[in-house]
Amino acid sequence: MHRRASDAGDGQLQKIVADLGHCQTPVRPGFNHAPGLAGVPEPWAGYLQRWYDTSTLTVNVRNNIRTNMAKTGRWLAAQHPEAVDPAHWTRATCADWVAAVDKMAVGDYVQRTDHLHERLGDPIAPRIKSHILMGTRMFLRDLQEWEWIPRRFDPARALAVHR
Repeated sequence: MHRRASDAGDGQLQKIVADLGHCQTPVRPGFNHAPGLAGVPEPWAGYLQRWYDTSTLTVNVRNNIRTNMAKTGRWLAAQHPEAVDPAHWTRATCADWVAAVDKMAVGDYVQRTDHLHERLGDPIAPRIKSHILMGTRMFLRDLQEWEWIPRRFDPARALAVHR
């Protein structure tokens, strides 16, 4: 689908008017438009960016995992500041993360909510829970496999999705 040139200009005009305080900022279409890793603590953000730059997964898969691991980093900052370094994760941290994902709502620990509208606060779908935990397993497994962090637990077991 092609956008008219005036559509792009309308969005820019609305952004200017919003910056002046006269309306809301326009909603950006699509996914993974978050600029950077706002709210993600170090060293989690550093490991995440290094993983992103090193992984051979497709760009779309890396973007999805990066988005979910940024969410994980924000959760860590709020709930487990002692574990913002992936090397400090334990089986107990994994168990707490699995429980948090199970109770998670749309909009929890995200960078932007302007596109969520009426879904904000709804429970996330089981498929999304599974994707978040799959991404966490892959991320921590890769960090261990690449010897960036020590092996303290098996991510495949500690972050397994139960039927």
